[in-house]
Parts: sequence; structure tokens; C-alpha cells
Amino acid sequence: MMAEAQAVHMPVIPWTVNNRHEMNKLISLGVAGLISDHPALLREVMAESNMPLPPAYVLKKY
Repeated sequence: MMAEAQAVHMPVIPWTVNNRHEMNKLISLGVAGLISDHPALLREVMAESNMPLPPAYVLKKY
């Protein structure tokens, strides 16, 4: 499926990827992005894969 999507320049962005194994697997397949409930874990996986990291944000409590 990834090859077909990439052939027509369709970005694939899986939702709710919450474990390290699945994150690594999908990154290796070449997805355009990942949505996760665990952004800190996703940043770790991205860093381990030498991927550029987006800016980190700290949530403020009001």
C-alpha cells in the first residue's frame, strides 16, 4: 500500500501510533508523518533515527 501511495504522491500519516515498535516500522516504510498520544516517545524514536525534530513545546497550566 505504501508503494502505491508514494507512486501517486499521496502522503500517508497514520493515527494513534503509540508504541516504539510500530513507530520504527512505519518510519522505515516512509510515512509522511505520525500522530501519537505519546509525543515524547515519538521524539525519542525520531532522534534515534537521526530525523530532524520539530520544536519542543511545554504546556502551561493556567
